[in-house]
Amino acid sequence: MLDIADLAHSVQTFQTYLVHVLSASGVSSLVLRNRRLSVGVLISLPIAYFVYSTLVFPFYVSPLRKLRGPKVRNPFLLLGNLPEVLKVDPAEMQRKWVKEYGEVIVMRSLMNRPQVIVASSSGVRHMLQTHPERYDKSNPAFRILNRWA
Repeated sequence: MLDIADLAHSVQTFQTYLVHVLSASGVSSLVLRNRRLSVGVLISLPIAYFVYSTLVFPFYVSPLRKLRGPKVRNPFLLLGNLPEVLKVDPAEMQRKWVKEYGEVIVMRSLMNRPQVIVASSSGVRHMLQTHPERYDKSNPAFRILNRWA
């Protein structure tokens, strides 16, 4: 079992390691003077990024927030609309949403990431044939669809 002395020693060893890594990477000595501050910053930055990218950006900053679509019941669960989708057939749920919100909707997947659903042939043609340079092609599904267009 880990006792307080071992935990304190582990934290101190980790702080020393971080100071060496930071100094080797050229971080200014001003930041390194206060080890607790630098460790606090190193721990809080990833947490702040996670909160921003999963709770703030998708709902308040992203341009996709203006598209119509189903609301997320509890964004803090980070499941997006998946609980609703998994209750019934996913294709049936998407058809329901298209009838309710229109031919272009946005739903949220894991970590509240936006997923745009285009349900019109003219919209798909616009994305794949007319103006493919305007859309992100990093998604593997986009590359597969682009072969068939």
